[in-house]
Amino acid sequence: MEIRIKINETEYADFVYRTEAAGFPSISAYARELLFPHHDYKQKWSEVKAYIDQLESGDIFFLREALPNTPSLFGRWVYEQQKELGLELDGKDRTGTNRWRKL
Repeated sequence: MEIRIKINETEYADFVYRTEAAGFPSISAYARELLFPHHDYKQKWSEVKAYIDQLESGDIFFLREALPNTPSLFGRWVYEQQKELGLELDGKDRTGTNRWRKL
C-alpha cells in the first residue's frame, strides 16, 4: 500500500531539514517514525549504525546480524546510505539477502 501527499517546495525543504536534524536516513524513514512512534525506528537505526561502526575493515555481514528481527525497510536504508556507512555490497545469499562488506 502506498500513501501519496503533495507538498510545496518550502514544505519539502523543511521536511528534509527536520529529517536530517533528527538523524534519519531518508524522508520516508522520518515520516514512518512520525506515523508509528511505537516502532522506535530511530533507536533501531542507531543500533544498526553502532553495529556497523564497530566492524573492522573487510568484515562481511548480513544486516540481520546487526539487529534481530530487522525491519525489512532497513535493508533499503542501508542500500541507500552504503557510501555514508562505509559499506559495499558483497553479493547475496541463496535467498537473495544482501551481504555487506565494511570498507
